[in-house]
Amino acid sequence: MFVFLIILAFALMACGEAVPLYREKKYRELAVMGAVWSLGLALSLALVMDRPLPNPIAWMEHLLVPVFRLLEAFLGPM
Repeated sequence: MFVFLIILAFALMACGEAVPLYREKKYRELAVMGAVWSLGLALSLALVMDRPLPNPIAWMEHLLVPVFRLLEAFLGPM
């Protein structure tokens, strides 16, 4: 039931936001809005269905630890 309500709410809000952008031919903004809303819908549905949400800290560690190691090798231990 909650899944249906979330999809309905997102659809109504998206129509209210997307139609003016389409009429004004702001296609880039429409594409960005669609991507952000799709991500929000996916996270909302995962939360309602008790699915584990992705942890952004793990992604940041995966990307930044090699950079910090390189800086530490270049600058010396801090």
